[in-house]
Amino acid sequence: MESVAAPATARAEGRDSAVARSLRPCMISFYFHPNYSGSAIQALNLSRQLVDFGVRPMIVSANLSDSPAQDSVDGIPLYRLPTARQRDLQVPTFSAALLRFLVEHRHEYDVIHAHGVLQHVVASLAGRWLGKPTILKVAMADSCLAFHRHGRLRGRVNRALVRRFDTYIATTTAIVDEISERGLDSSRVRLIPNGVDTQIFTPLPLDARRALRRSLGLPDAPLVTYVGILDSRKNVDGILRIWQTVCAQHPTAHLALVGPRPPDSDPFFAQLISFVNSAGLGERVTFTGFKNPVVPYVQAADAFLFPSRREGMANSVLEAMSCGVPALVSDAAGVASVIRDGDNGYARNVDDEHGFAAALLELLNDTRRGEELGAAARHTIVAGYSLSATASRYRDLYAELSYTRKVSG
Repeated sequence: MESVAAPATARAEGRDSAVARSLRPCMISFYFHPNYSGSAIQALNLSRQLVDFGVRPMIVSANLSDSPAQDSVDGIPLYRLPTARQRDLQVPTFSAALLRFLVEHRHEYDVIHAHGVLQHVVASLAGRWLGKPTILKVAMADSCLAFHRHGRLRGRVNRALVRRFDTYIATTTAIVDEISERGLDSSRVRLIPNGVDTQIFTPLPLDARRALRRSLGLPDAPLVTYVGILDSRKNVDGILRIWQTVCAQHPTAHLALVGPRPPDSDPFFAQLISFVNSAGLGERVTFTGFKNPVVPYVQAADAFLFPSRREGMANSVLEAMSCGVPALVSDAAGVASVIRDGDNGYARNVDDEHGFAAALLELLNDTRRGEELGAAARHTIVAGYSLSATASRYRDLYAELSYTRKVSG
């Protein structure tokens, strides 16, 4: 997949591998371990791969759980900034701490790379003040740039700050279109999808999947997996309704919901548990809680169900496809652009629960069909969505922006 605005040859001249190896991007992700976030996982995976290329990233996040203020992950420096616990004060307190950090540590990084919009817009100001190139990754269509939903004053401020970023990263073509529709400079857009480590997320044959399920304490039965947070945006209640239909027609299939388990007092989670109990699905559904590593729960699956109502390019779907697991996604999810319906997976309207159930039953009842779709899914990821290829494009972008800033300065 090519970038929307390809690097000019003239800009590439004069750069060599030594320049790329000396790069020091500052990755900003409001959420980070131990706080679960798809964007945080992608930022960490990208940072790990960049290290293999000789790039030296640092990661900056909010401290939301009394974690150490300074830490490291796989040798990558991690800074957690003081942030209020009261929800409506989190963004302003983090923004103030982020500005202070970027100024105080300005000699320790070359490029500012913000992963997500809402909590990170002030990074554009720091970049302008300090003469550092800035990158804003827009991860979700009709959400990150929906300024009208941010409140009248905050929406105007956010729009003004977003305009100050040097480069926008869009993970899907829908986001590319939205950037233009929102009146932002489309010449600054690069289309770079999320990447998955195809060396870790690899397919397993059926016998190995069955053995792996047993080792994970799951039933020795056809397995459907979902990975993600358990909330309404992800349509987890819809997953359970789909599963109720599947269970009525398949005698043994099992569903694993893999993700952080909210407290039982959480209203939405209580609703999920109530539905499972009232529908008699207790023996057919497992809530695993958060799992790290998540790889075996993906590899063990025969199908991956992800009917999210609003989503960017979900890491978990790419990882399932890399494992040769056919994915069923909603057409509202950004990752639907990766799915060729009926060829390497299935895409259905988010409200077509009977359509999802029928597609699942087809896969559960026809092993050969699942293997064919899974092989095509794996090929799709290896060919165009490997983490190595994604990181290589970011490395080149950092080098280009740094070189351009140096020449123009």
